[in-house]
Amino acid sequence: KAAAGRLELTSYPADAIEAAAAWFLCETVGARWFMPGEIGEHVPARTELRLAFGERVHTPSFISRNLALGDSAPESAAWWRHNRMRASFRHGHAMSALFKPDDFRKHPEWAPLVNGVRLAPMPADGNWQPNLVAPGVAEHVAEVLRKRPEFSSAIGLNDSIRFDQSPATRAAVGEAGWFRQRPDYSGMYFRFVNDVARLLPNRFLAAYAYDWTENTPGFAVQRNVVPYLTADRSEWFDESAAQEDQALIRRWVSSGAEVVGVYDYYYGAPFLVPRPTLYAVTRSIPFARGAGVRAFYAEVYPNWGLDGPKAWLAAELLWDAAAKPEELLDVYYRDYWREVAGPMREFFSPLPCELRA
Repeated sequence: KAAAGRLELTSYPADAIEAAAAWFLCETVGARWFMPGEIGEHVPARTELRLAFGERVHTPSFISRNLALGDSAPESAAWWRHNRMRASFRHGHAMSALFKPDDFRKHPEWAPLVNGVRLAPMPADGNWQPNLVAPGVAEHVAEVLRKRPEFSSAIGLNDSIRFDQSPATRAAVGEAGWFRQRPDYSGMYFRFVNDVARLLPNRFLAAYAYDWTENTPGFAVQRNVVPYLTADRSEWFDESAAQEDQALIRRWVSSGAEVVGVYDYYYGAPFLVPRPTLYAVTRSIPFARGAGVRAFYAEVYPNWGLDGPKAWLAAELLWDAAAKPEELLDVYYRDYWREVAGPMREFFSPLPCELRA
């Protein structure tokens, strides 16, 4: 808000004020933070700043905007903040943190039966899932989470397909079903998630639609469940894959959840070849926003020289999904690459070979 002789910046919630300040500098002086560190900072010098009287308000396109950079360097943390990131929902593979060895000693039926043997899961291992249909399991998880004063809690499965194989679990899974060429355990898992959510009605619970639980479960999920839909949307170069994933996103948005998130894989440093995939960022983030998704997370772990445009473009679209990606990239090439803007545009611009005429 600009008035005679003063400027007032406010945010809701109050701890989003740094994002408000970064937005103000971006809008008024063209400040940009393209990559971590001094070399990636673009803040044009101004001898004066004149603002029109009045008020400007911006509502970010996503309430949770998180790009995982994979390091704890102060420069990376500053890039994250200056590009107006915000992690509103706690999520992750959580079962190892929700069950301790003593829980399984007291309740051995909570451990999974695998190949006829009852496992003795260890939290550090993580290659197991609890028996989600055993009596008392949902109540135990709710009690553990109730002791944590959190706005949201992670209730994602471990990163494992070692599910319980008892008759009760097989009955809960039902007739063998498949989704994306994997067994479909979504119904069993999200019944458990719903049970916990009913016990914690004032807590958002972030669950992963991932691996064997990607599909919608065939029934409504509780309002306070936050499903994160995992997919590598660089695969959208294949139109059939794009349409299938878009249909899944729409189904989840209609699932009953108040907030739906998407989880993407922007890597990044582990790859030995450039993986800019700007086409996927350009298409998938605006689609998600239009479909009703309001939370976003991506594993980036960037090699900044190759992944800088991808991460920065994603941050800009998470803030304003209606922005034009080609205009944003014009800014990137012009203000970051400067005298080599032309060659760098040519380097990053090609689409996947399947999309070329």
